[in-house]
Order: sequence, then structure tokens, then C-alpha cells
Amino acid sequence: ATVKTTMDGTVYPFVAGDALFMVVNHEDVSKTGYLASLGNWMTEQVNSNLNVHWRIVCVHSGLFSGGSHQADASNLTLRNALLPYYKSLKIDLALHGHDHVYNAIGPVDNLTKTVVSGAVQKVGYAPVVVQSNMNGKTGGTFDVTNGTFYFSNNSASRKKYAPTSQSSMNSDASITGVTNYWNLFTGRFGQTGEPTFSNIRVTTDTIFISTYAINTNGNTYLFDQIKVTKELSTGVNQGLKEQVRIVVDSDKNQIKVFGVEAHRIDLYNIKGQLVAIKKNSNYLSTNSLNNGVYLVRVYDHESVYNKKIRI
Repeated sequence: ATVKTTMDGTVYPFVAGDALFMVVNHEDVSKTGYLASLGNWMTEQVNSNLNVHWRIVCVHSGLFSGGSHQADASNLTLRNALLPYYKSLKIDLALHGHDHVYNAIGPVDNLTKTVVSGAVQKVGYAPVVVQSNMNGKTGGTFDVTNGTFYFSNNSASRKKYAPTSQSSMNSDASITGVTNYWNLFTGRFGQTGEPTFSNIRVTTDTIFISTYAINTNGNTYLFDQIKVTKELSTGVNQGLKEQVRIVVDSDKNQIKVFGVEAHRIDLYNIKGQLVAIKKNSNYLSTNSLNNGVYLVRVYDHESVYNKKIRI
């Protein structure tokens, strides 16, 4: 039986471009069977959207964090119940709040609760400053091909939490169930006490996250800038390259087809009118098209594949 949340409308999916977003609610963590039902629901959403490249979870209470909630018993319960789903479903990015600090974590191997080897590159280094930059890191490119990147951008309000020190993380290891928790913070980690907000841009192969802070004079400045990447051939079905995917690359103004040799690509507008044709190519230019919703129909020599897209 499905165990539902007590707050209707707080668990729902949507697809935007080449990304599946799953908005989930962890607040019923103590309700028997709820987290298993939530994991099963996430599995259904992923299996219904195998042709998208990105799988993103948006949630209030995250599985990993660097603030005062880090050692909450509920966080251990969440990790024990949901990390196996994050692993099997190949969740790429988890956007969360709850602990009002800035932290860039992972990519985490959700089985071992360690950073995926070789997945972190181009991290910059700055002086360690207690509170504002606890680990002296900035920027970075994070490859989520084999793990999940966990991100919290502090808060836009005055409510702030102090970042947890390395010594506190070590002493709480028996409570959190995470050894070397400090090592999971592969990007910037800290608290300036200022309002912050992020601009997140999702493209075919990269997610760009730029976070800004507002100082006491009311001026906005760039606080941190990171990239999340993933191999294009990776999917939930063991990364099978034959899996057909139709994506929009807004940077290059193209529709791209992966996993099949396209004999022809047809593009229909919302009125059902054929507006573009490309033969013997896996790319179709969108330069001459107006913004809106379209149907892409891809033919190989044996099958037809359809996908609704937005340009």
C-alpha cells in the first residue's frame, strides 16, 4: 500500500528540457512505510522518463548537510532509507535547504558514503576563514556520472545556522553514521550571514550553478560558481548507449538525438504542422524557430521515436 504525506501537493514531478525534477517531502520521516513509498514513487518517475539526461531531487531536508541539523536522528533515518534509491536511480543532483549554510557536497557514492574517486576537478583554494569559508575551497567541476551532488545555497532570509566544524563532525560520527563527513565537502562550505540566491542553468551536458550574496550595503556579488557534469551516454539502465534520447541543446541551438542513427527528424508545432525536416543527421537546427512547444519525431530504419520538447 502507498503511504501518503500528510501535506498534499508537496510531492510531484515535472520534466523541463532534458531534466526530470522530483519535488519530494521528507517531513513524514517518522510515519511507518512512508520513506519506502517515497522511494518507490521516485522509481516510478525515473522509469517513466528514461529518455531525459538529468535526474534532480528538490527537497527541504537533505540527506547530507553542514549545519546544526547534521546530527539529527531523522537525518540518519533518511540516509538509511533513501540512499539505496539514490544509488540505484542514479540521482544526479539534490537541491536542499533546512540547514541554512552554504555547502557543496560530493559527488557522493551513496553506497559507501564517500566521495567518488576522480569526480572533482578545478576546485580553487582561498584562505580558510571560520564561518565564511571553513575549508578554503571555491568553485569546482563535479562529475556525477557515478554519484550524487548535494547542494544547499544557504538562505535568502536572515535566519542562518553556523557551519559545523571538522572536530564536531568527527565526534558525531557514531550519531551520523558517516565516517570522515568533513571530506564530503568538496566545494565551498561556510556562512557569511548574508542573504544568498542561486541561478541554476541546465544544459544537455552541464548544470551551471552561480550563487550570489548581498552585502550590508545592498550590493550583490558572486559568492561561488560551480559546474555539475555527467557523461552523455549514462542512463538508469546501466548506461546503455543504445538508449534513445532526444534533447535540446539551447547553447548550440540544436535538437540532438542519441542512441540511434536518425534516418529523418521531423518537427511539428503545437498545431500539428510540420515546420522542419532533417534527413540523415542526428542534429536539427532550432535557429529559425520561435519559442514554444514542439513534437520531435525521429525515424531510424526500423522504429519511430517521439518526444515533446520546449524551445
